[in-house]
Order: sequence, then C-alpha cells, then structure tokens
Amino acid sequence: MIKKRKKRKKITLSEIQEKIRKRALKNSVHAINVGLNREDLVTLTLREMKQKHEIVDYLPTGRFSKADIKGIDFIVITAGKSRYEKIKISVTGPRWVSCHQKKHPNVSVLCVEDNDDIEAIGKKILVIINPEP
Repeated sequence: MIKKRKKRKKITLSEIQEKIRKRALKNSVHAINVGLNREDLVTLTLREMKQKHEIVDYLPTGRFSKADIKGIDFIVITAGKSRYEKIKISVTGPRWVSCHQKKHPNVSVLCVEDNDDIEAIGKKILVIINPEP
C-alpha cells in the first residue's frame, strides 16, 4: 500500500525571518552584542581595506535578510585577473566556526576572536580572498 505524502505548508520569507528574530531574542543580550561588535569591527576593517585598495568594495547584508539567513554577513568584491569576484563571508567567533562551515559550506567563515584588532582581521580577510594553492 502506498502512503500519501502529507502536504507541507509553504513558508514565506517573512515567516522565516520572524522565526529567526524570535530565536535571536531568546539568546542572551550579551551574546547578541558580542556578535554585533564583531560585525562592526569587520565593517571598519573592510572600510580601511577599501581605502587602501586591497578590495574593490564590500556589501554588508541586512540583519535577517535573505543573504543573512543563508549565512552571509558580508559580500567582498575583489578585482580578479579578468573580472570582479564576489566573496561571501560569514563572521563568527571561535566556538561556532565548525557549525557555520557545516551549515553553509559555500560561505567563507571569518573567525573574529575577542582580542582581534583591525590589523589581525584584515590579515584573515586577505587569506580568505587570496587563498594560497
């Protein structure tokens, strides 16, 4: 006997965003602030890298946006040999690196530790955008 599949309710992007917002509210305020501080440091680093012409540009994704849901915090634009390249980056702390890599394998993970400064973060970003063979 063949069983009929249950019909699944289609879920909209706004419903997904609301679920993620609720889950984020359950997290401690401290953890949320640490994450936002990491992203602010990366923004400052990318701004400096753009001024030094180490990257062409960068785009931060909005909080709870489609890209953010896919694990992308920033899109870094670099000049390749024949065209521009977009590199997707997820910002996280050391405890969450492997989790992010498993959940979003097509997104580069930038691990920002508590003692990292703009220079250290810049070096990590350069490793991501210019991986050695």
